[in-house]
Amino acid sequence: MSNNKCDDCESKNIGYINNDCLCLECGEKINIKKASEVTRQEADKIANILKFKSNDNLRKLAQQTLKEKKFNIPYTNETTSKKGIYLVKDEGIYLMNAFSLAEGKTPSTEGFTIYAEGYDPSTNENVWEDSYLVSGDDFGEFVEMPSSMLVSVANGSDITLMLSAETIELKVVA
Repeated sequence: MSNNKCDDCESKNIGYINNDCLCLECGEKINIKKASEVTRQEADKIANILKFKSNDNLRKLAQQTLKEKKFNIPYTNETTSKKGIYLVKDEGIYLMNAFSLAEGKTPSTEGFTIYAEGYDPSTNENVWEDSYLVSGDDFGEFVEMPSSMLVSVANGSDITLMLSAETIELKVVA
């Protein structure tokens, strides 16, 4: 890869899937620098694809999100009635509830922490380097999810998020 484009098809539409850098046009695997060698500017130009495979916890999160009426906006004391979840990057990258839990309960104890494939610190010893390619900073973002998408996830669909420096695109895949 030179200048953040595919050598085979010249596309600049590249991204990370399961910690491999791929051309999103032709599917060619692209060799790039190790995460510790990538500059912030280079990382910001690459689209990152995060996959969350359906499991009991993801279905449970979607089911409970459908039931809730009030959702917290990160880094504020504000709430919204728009249904959604948090995308979090700190020790790994994961989805979690954006609704409040009863006192003494945590997202982890309730099964509401769902790691993206390849970004779970309990299964990836290089999670810090891999996560750095998504963002050099920790973050928590509210991702709005229409009820139709939540129903699909509650019934077993996967979630795919494509992230760039400016946008988060959400797809539900049956």
